Amino acid sequence: MSLKTIFLLSVSFLISSSVLLIGVTYLYDPKPISIIAAVETNRKTDSSTHLLGVSSSSENVIPSSKTFSKMTVTILLIGIDSRRGNQTPRCDAIHLITFNRKEKSLHLINIPRGTPTRIPGFDESFSIISNACSVLGIDSVKTRIEKMTNLKIDYTIKMGFSQAIGFARLFSLPSIDTLTSLRSRAYPAGDNQRSYNQALFIRDLIGKYLSSYPSFPKPFKYIAFNMLEADVDFETADNLLTEAASSPFATDSSLIPITNYSPKGTKLKDIHLLEKMGNASKSANGYDKEFVEYQQNLTAYLQNKIDTSQNFIKASRKDQAFKNIQPSYSQQLWLQIEDEIRRDALHFDIVKNFALSNFSSSESAKIILDFISEMDQKGNEDLKEKAEEVLKSL
Repeated sequence: MSLKTIFLLSVSFLISSSVLLIGVTYLYDPKPISIIAAVETNRKTDSSTHLLGVSSSSENVIPSSKTFSKMTVTILLIGIDSRRGNQTPRCDAIHLITFNRKEKSLHLINIPRGTPTRIPGFDESFSIISNACSVLGIDSVKTRIEKMTNLKIDYTIKMGFSQAIGFARLFSLPSIDTLTSLRSRAYPAGDNQRSYNQALFIRDLIGKYLSSYPSFPKPFKYIAFNMLEADVDFETADNLLTEAASSPFATDSSLIPITNYSPKGTKLKDIHLLEKMGNASKSANGYDKEFVEYQQNLTAYLQNKIDTSQNFIKASRKDQAFKNIQPSYSQQLWLQIEDEIRRDALHFDIVKNFALSNFSSSESAKIILDFISEMDQKGNEDLKEKAEEVLKSL
């Protein structure tokens, strides 16, 4: 399997799965990394408070404006195998988490991507739940999972490849070589073992990191939450995660049972991949030729989209500009760029063109405000000021 295939599929599954079970928890690493360090050194700046409507103080992390009365909450995570420009991606990761707030317990349900499900018009070899996502849609898959598990799903969280890369970078998660192990089917139980390995990895992450969630500044949580596509609002997620962080399972993952929807008689081994994983950092010379070419091609692709949109805007053809830039914005393709300076510059240009071509002035303002807040947290004053100028022009 090529590096690019591993990169596109493995990272997506890893981070998507992690985000489900930690909800939107932020994996603390004692070694300072770029965003976390910027948050800690820029807390004196208060612009994020009025932009986001949240406090930058880590002492005020529990919102009081919402209450959540339901005692059992079930969340569906779908990790999307999405490629550049692909509008019909497959579900590469499917997990359920049930949080019993009264008992302070968590239950993880693992549904392998190869789980059979009927897809009208297709033969049995194609009729698996991963393919059902692209053929029938995620809502249909959600209904099937509810019937399969006899659980009512309260929220659905989706994450694609770009967002997965963003989380991997943000929290210094493991290198591509380690992700290869997480993706591997080279076991007697094949895909079922792989899926179980990933469930164990998620459970281990929860026991190691979830208890640290309340200590992070709220603007930082909001920026990370914005990477997700979810039908739960930020404050509800923040409430639930803060509550879960004080539960016994947040420091002892052995308290989290895993149910596997694997064929009867499948023998699975407990393989804890988290114990084998190192730091995600890699030198500029640490990537192979294929990866470097992928980065170059993606950069050229995004620059072309940006230039084309700018030309449409200058010609007063906002509808064409919006249609051209919208896929890159929705898929957050800039997150796949490894070089931080280039990544942030492309991020700004994509957001700017999307906002200037968007017919909704309120949505445009929110998009720019979110970008300003992110650059504020990163300490990038140049792009922050440029975005403020765009905001004034709206």
